[in-house]
Order: sequence, then C-alpha cells, then structure tokens
Amino acid sequence: SPARVQIPELDFFASASGVQRVGLDGMILKRSTILGSTVVPEYRSALEAVSNGEEHHYYTPLDDNTELLVYSVPLITSDRVVGAVQVIKSVGTVENTLGQVSRYLILGTAFSLVLAAIIGAFLARRALTPIDVITNTASAITGTKDLGQRITMRETRSEVGRLAATFNAMLDRIQQLFDTQQRLIADVSHELRTPLTTVQGNVELLQRMATASSSAAQSADRQNVSTEMLCEVLDEVEDETSRMSKMIEDLLLIAQADSGVLEIQHEPVEMDTLVLDLYRQARLIADRQKGTGALEIQLGSEDQALVCGDRERLRQLLINLVDNAVKYTPAGGIVTVGLRNVDEWVQV
Repeated sequence: SPARVQIPELDFFASASGVQRVGLDGMILKRSTILGSTVVPEYRSALEAVSNGEEHHYYTPLDDNTELLVYSVPLITSDRVVGAVQVIKSVGTVENTLGQVSRYLILGTAFSLVLAAIIGAFLARRALTPIDVITNTASAITGTKDLGQRITMRETRSEVGRLAATFNAMLDRIQQLFDTQQRLIADVSHELRTPLTTVQGNVELLQRMATASSSAAQSADRQNVSTEMLCEVLDEVEDETSRMSKMIEDLLLIAQADSGVLEIQHEPVEMDTLVLDLYRQARLIADRQKGTGALEIQLGSEDQALVCGDRERLRQLLINLVDNAVKYTPAGGIVTVGLRNVDEWVQV
C-alpha cells in the first residue's frame, strides 16, 4: 500500500512564522521562503525528542536584537517517525507587544489610581463639608453663647442632612428651655423682690416699735396704738411670707415637672368645696393687692361637682388664675368666681 504521511496541524500562514522540514539525520529537506537564508541555530537539538514521538520547543538568539522560538513536532509516515516539522517564529514582536501592554497597564493603573484619589478626595471633601459646618457652628455657639445660630443645608435627604436637621431641632429645644429659664428667673426675681422688701420694712418697724415699747414713759393710749400697728404689721408679714412660700412651691413644682418626677394624684375632689375656698382666697388676694373694698369679689353659680384629680394641683391652678384676674382688673371692677356642670364637664 502507498505510504501515508501524517502532517501535524500547524498554521503555516501565521504572520512572521517560518516552517522547515528536517529529517532524522539533521538534513533540511524543505523550508518556507519566509526564512530565506536564515540558519536556525541548534535546530538539531530537537531531533532526539522528536524521534521518540514527542514535541519539543526552545528559544534561541538569532542576533543581538532577535530571539527565535523553535517549535518541533514529529512527522509520522505509516506510524513511523521519519522527520520533524519545525515552526520558527520571532518572539521580538510578541515581547514588544507584551512590553507595550505592560507599559500601558502600568500607566493605566497609575492614571486610574491618581484619578481615583482625586475623585475620592473630592467626594470625601464634599461629604465631610457639612460635618465641618456642624463642627464650626457648634464651636461658634460655644464661643459666643448664641443659641440662635442654625445650620443651613441644601440637601436634607442625605444622612448628613438629617443629622443637621436633628442638630437644629436640638438647638431649638435648648434655646426654648434656656429662654424659659431666663423668663422664670426674671419673673421670680421680680415677684420675690416686693415681698422681701415688705417683710424687711416690717421687721425694721417691729424693731423700732420694740425699742419704743421698752420705754416706761409711754402712755396707755400709745400702747394701744402700737399694739394695733403691731397686729397689722404681723398680718402683712404673714401674707408676704405665705406669698413667698407659694412662689417657692411653684418653683419646686416646675423643677419636678421638668425632671419628670412630678406625681399627679387621681382621687375624688369636691369642686364646689374647692371653689368656696378659692372665693375666700380671692378676697384675701384682692385686699392685699388692691386694698380693702377696691375690688369686688363675687360668688357666682355653685353647682355641686365631683371630679377625679389632684386637689392641690387644681387649687394651685385656680389660685393662679384668680391672682391674674385680681392683678389685671382695675379698681372698682368685679371678679366673679363660680362653678357649673355642663354636659358632664365642670366649668370654673
């Protein structure tokens, strides 16, 4: 039968590649024209491996600027190795390409890192600017003690925007508490100044009266006048002392309410009895503030009513209202205190 030659699968048309067929004795039987007169160095070194039916490749320098890759495969005829087919390719182009790719990768990576750093710094600065604004505002408030300053944010939907809104709400609450405290201090200072002055003046008067009463030369009539004056002074001192005690109780009540420890009692309270007590207190308050007979205090309707609540707190509330009514009603006016049941509600 005719001999069959088994040609290995090789791409003979690859760019810048040459092919040559070599016998087992080392003779070059045929070569492609692309090789020209180029002698492939050490091409015989692959014949030992090829003769054993193995593939073989090696790199060899052609000159100072060129390096060749020699890839050898066995050429088999009728199941017998008769030679080798060698593909020769210059790897300079590949190395140049790989070098260019490496340079491009290095430059691209470096450029990407620099660009990422710039963009990251910009985004970080943009994200941290509102926090810097919050810090500066807090520092300004601490330095100037001006609670009216607020943080102005364009974006309120982000986390930092919500933080700024929460910070502004906290400042509003703090400013409200601070203003309330200032008003309380001012009111208490104003209200306590008058009774303290009155008590101090009455005490000085008592001291003078005590000194005068020690004199054995006083007449009986003068003693009677001094006794009447003493009773009036003591009554006024008692009223002013009661007024200051009420203010102190109010302050204690406010402090307990702010701290959350205020306990409200829930027990039956007879409102008609409380209103009668309120009427008597109103007359005393009117006599003290306006003078006896300067203001008329009337008792209005007196329905019976029973509610569930704190008697002392209700009494305190109603006395404050009566005190305001007496204070802002001109002389000759009328203040009426009454109680009515209307549709299961109690109106005072």
